Amino acid sequence: MQNTSLAIEMVAQALTVAHPEQPGLGKKFRLQQLESASTNASVTAIAKTPSLLADVRVDAQPYAVAIASQLNVDTVTLRNLQAVGNLYLLADQPQKAEEVFRRIYELSSQANLAGAIEGIARSIRAQDGNIARANAYILAERNKQQ
Repeated sequence: MQNTSLAIEMVAQALTVAHPEQPGLGKKFRLQQLESASTNASVTAIAKTPSLLADVRVDAQPYAVAIASQLNVDTVTLRNLQAVGNLYLLADQPQKAEEVFRRIYELSSQANLAGAIEGIARSIRAQDGNIARANAYILAERNKQQ
């Protein structure tokens, strides 16, 4: 989550290069992301706004073997689950990733909660294509911890 602004800039540049027939697409993406970060915006409304990335699809097949290998061990550890959650994100399966990270959250000690919370937030961000709900989730978790 700490590199979100860098990631937004990289995606905006990639959209500009990949779609020269759509001038301003990178700028539109940046603006959409900035709007989702606004504290004045309705999180629910932003989450329902289709992201410019909604049509981008990733082939999950190359990740299936890696996911299975992380789960096909004698004892599944938090480290295995973390790998599975990250692989689900790479495979464009953010709902499954969120389920895994929420399981990690349930199993984690106080010392390991930050990683689980970040995983959940990254999953939410991947589902929505913006950071509004992810930021709201992190803020709610911070308030819970205080």
